[in-house]
Amino acid sequence: MIIKDVELKTWGNSKALRIGKDEMAALGLSEKQLGLRMVVENGKIILTPKKSYPETIEELFADYDGTVLSEQDRYEWDEPVGRELL
Repeated sequence: MIIKDVELKTWGNSKALRIGKDEMAALGLSEKQLGLRMVVENGKIILTPKKSYPETIEELFADYDGTVLSEQDRYEWDEPVGRELL
């Protein structure tokens, strides 16, 4: 566990937080994988490394609530115009 006091710095019109090498290693982030998911809730900021692709079928459908698209939500495909396989 890393506990550290940090300061927000100005970056354009925003504020920025620098994440050091030790914190990157603790999060398992490489120099190439820099995506994080930020959740602000109950006065806290929670940063979680964001995966590029789901690793399991459960992760792929984690946000799916099981509802079937209604007729209004379905995409209306046009008639075939070339040599599409049906």
